[in-house]
Amino acid sequence: SSYSSETSFDSGMSDNTSTQLVFVAQTVEHVYLWDSVPWTIKEWSSPRDQILLLRARILSPQSWSNHLAVNDNPLGVSRPPHRSTNSVASSPMTTSKIAIRYGGDQGLACYSFQLTTRLAHTAWLASLVQGTLAAARNIGHAKFDCVWKNQECYLTIHLERGFILTDSKSGKDLWTHPYNTLSASNDDGAKLLWLQFRGSPHEDEFVLHVNPKVVVFTIHNFLSAKLQLIGKSVQ
Repeated sequence: SSYSSETSFDSGMSDNTSTQLVFVAQTVEHVYLWDSVPWTIKEWSSPRDQILLLRARILSPQSWSNHLAVNDNPLGVSRPPHRSTNSVASSPMTTSKIAIRYGGDQGLACYSFQLTTRLAHTAWLASLVQGTLAAARNIGHAKFDCVWKNQECYLTIHLERGFILTDSKSGKDLWTHPYNTLSASNDDGAKLLWLQFRGSPHEDEFVLHVNPKVVVFTIHNFLSAKLQLIGKSVQ
């Protein structure tokens, strides 16, 4: 389900994909995918794919013409041809798409959902966007193992406190930065993450055990949830 180019991730588009029907369910913290409607408890507990909303970035590119039509179900998912089965017969039509760019433990994946009605697009987009914000509020924090200045640590992204770096051995907090001190971030797309905080002369470099995009998406969702809470309190 992953595409090779950065452009494909950002746009939710990729050449050479086929569309297949899927059954999708969204919960408080996850999106689950099955090849068909699950009928037993075992099938419900064994989805084909699962997406943790806290680690997801929701994209909604403008509608474009697509020659793979989904006629009997409002939601289909595009995947690379070597992993797809039962491709849907085609007839030219214009569809809306929603892409979920996901940072999982095994790396990055991009799911491109094709919807046949504007109503379905609006409903799914609103549900997914609000779902990521709700997941951030419900979970509250996320920890990531890393190496900082040759020291084993874990970086915590906290909804209220911001960024917390803790020594893995002693459990002692090395530093804390609130969100409003973050001035820049960057990553190499593989294992390195750089964060620049105001008042600090140098960037902090983290060698991560997961793809840095996992942390970037998590930061983005916590920031969005934080801004939403601030907006509600102002109103």
